[in-house]
Amino acid sequence: MTLEIVAQQIVGGLALGFIYALIALGFTMMLRATELVNFAQGELVMAGAYIGFTLLTVTPLPYVAVFVVTAALTGLLGVVIEIATLRIIRHNRSPLLNLIIATVGIGICLRILAQMIWGAAPLRYPDGSAGDGHILVAGLPFSSQHLMIIALAAVAMFALHMFFQRTLIGTAWRAAAYDSATAELMGIGFDKIVTLTFGISSALAGAAGVLIAPLFLVGQELWLQGPKAFAAAALGQFQILGTMVGGPVLGVLEAVAAGHISSSYKNAIAYGATIIVLMLVAIPRMPAGGGMPPQHVRITFRQALGISPERAGAFNLAGIALVLVAAMAIPFFIDDYTANVFSLMLIYGVAAVGLQLVIGFAGAIIVGFAAFLGIGAYASAIASTSFGLPFPVPLVIAAVVAGVTGLIFGPMLRLPTHYCAIATLGFGEICHLIFVNWKEVTNGMSGISGIPKPRIFGYEFASDQQFYYLALGILVIVYVSLMRLVKSRYGRGLIAARENELAALAMGVNVRRYRTLAFAVGAACAGISGSLFAYFFSYVSPDSFVLVQSIAFLTMVVIGGLGSLGGALAGAATVVCIPEFLRVVAEFRILLYGLLIVLFMMFLPGGLADLAPRTFGVLLGNLRKNVPFSKREVPDASANG
Repeated sequence: MTLEIVAQQIVGGLALGFIYALIALGFTMMLRATELVNFAQGELVMAGAYIGFTLLTVTPLPYVAVFVVTAALTGLLGVVIEIATLRIIRHNRSPLLNLIIATVGIGICLRILAQMIWGAAPLRYPDGSAGDGHILVAGLPFSSQHLMIIALAAVAMFALHMFFQRTLIGTAWRAAAYDSATAELMGIGFDKIVTLTFGISSALAGAAGVLIAPLFLVGQELWLQGPKAFAAAALGQFQILGTMVGGPVLGVLEAVAAGHISSSYKNAIAYGATIIVLMLVAIPRMPAGGGMPPQHVRITFRQALGISPERAGAFNLAGIALVLVAAMAIPFFIDDYTANVFSLMLIYGVAAVGLQLVIGFAGAIIVGFAAFLGIGAYASAIASTSFGLPFPVPLVIAAVVAGVTGLIFGPMLRLPTHYCAIATLGFGEICHLIFVNWKEVTNGMSGISGIPKPRIFGYEFASDQQFYYLALGILVIVYVSLMRLVKSRYGRGLIAARENELAALAMGVNVRRYRTLAFAVGAACAGISGSLFAYFFSYVSPDSFVLVQSIAFLTMVVIGGLGSLGGALAGAATVVCIPEFLRVVAEFRILLYGLLIVLFMMFLPGGLADLAPRTFGVLLGNLRKNVPFSKREVPDASANG
């Protein structure tokens, strides 16, 4: 390979890396000011690319002017989003994950709105809009487009640096990011700082969209640049200057990996390097890992009814039995299509309760959870098709393989919260690339088909109604097992570590071991869910285990209510069923789904697990207040003769 080719690869990697840096600066700013991971950052990149396309095609503005105007417009869009949605959620004192899931809903809305405005077909920027041909530098030809991208991104980052260092507003932002409470005492309004932060981060994303669009087609897939940029921010330790360096480093690493190792695994190499750096650099700073803040205080049905803790066990068992009886009756009243949807709901419910153990009880933010479903699904599919093993042996193998994988990678939970999020996201993306490219085992994008229907003692679960009962039975076993686990000494230690890690350590709780075990158990649940998924569809392919699916599981847990296994099931039912019920408004159903997610986070901070008990408690309280239950409140008839 000649020096010219290597130099061009490095410059191409730098161009992409500077774009990553712009997007990543938005992540870093949000994290420093609010501790929020903005999952809509990638969609704002997409929005910027579309806005830039419109300006280039309908106005005479040159590319540089379009770059500036698009940044301003997407910044304004970010300000509107923050004021209209996120500020309300913050003022509700909702858990941090509620804000994160709200940005997921916002991202869904932005993608669908973009499709409605610009169409689903990918668009191309006008030829030569960002430069054309090559420029000789030290006798070597380099793409003028790449050099233009590097120059504009570098100017934008320098301007941002000067803004923070030389302006009064920038100084106020740095003060608020360092200590928001003290900054407020000094008269710096935190709401204004958050709005400013969201506006600037959105402007950076929009500017990055204009820069990246000439390199790729303009389409909804551009939102996937967000997770890569998050990795760049993590490489820079979520520091402003560090992120400015981390982006180019990640871009060059990708380019070199694609040119010298494998283009198929370039993203896996980039994510793998990021995880290694985080494990080496971030873990020593927080030896036992970082947990989430204390969770929303929830009123349970038992508390609403005034049932004593001594009778809680019997009450819980009675509640499970009642729900189980109702669930067993459902197939008698639904058609095949609804049975299909409900079966999928139960399958995902198994994974959701496993993820609840990791997030709601262990206090970790896990993003790439769908990878464990994929591991379980492929393990089960291979065991049943290649080796002919009968059910339930493949299901057990799936649980063991996924659980052991979770145990091996459990040390990722030792990372501070946001580093853990990017590490697990990278793990999920690496697994997906393995599913795609390890064709000898997974059959690549063609997937594995011909998976037989499960059979127990000669009875085959062939129809959707029959499979519903199989999934229900397995879900009950998993749910009861996890319920007993979280109520055991281990579960109490896990919750103690989530609430106050230092206090838990002082009381002798081995936080590392507890969290690693929780990750392994959660992964095993996902493996069981993946096995059921493979049996249900008789087919497995990599498309079923992508980042979008991981985010969907995260949404299930948060919508259901953190720290509630039953809430996770309610969240799974909501996420699976609502898009199906909205098919009557087919054109708008995904848009409405995203909007509903945002509304849930705005007005139901405790999740679905909090809604029914609180409502029931209020109704019961009013009933007790207005109806004379005690004997002394009943009029004495003898008093009137």
